[in-house]
Amino acid sequence: MISAKATLFDYRPGTLLKVTGEDAFTFLQGQFTNELRQAPGSAIYGLWLNQKGKILADSHVLGVSPEALNA
Repeated sequence: MISAKATLFDYRPGTLLKVTGEDAFTFLQGQFTNELRQAPGSAIYGLWLNQKGKILADSHVLGVSPEALNA
């Protein structure tokens, strides 16, 4: 009889980043693997890659309207 043991990890994101500025969208789109042009409030899942295309991290990007940034 084979006995299996499962381990559960409580994963929580370690960092939240707020990226603003005139070139913020262009910069993020150049680093992210999925299209970020979505409706404000939409979360997009994708990967962050290095110059060689190797995965550095995965994350969700939440798009917000410029008005929400000033609130």
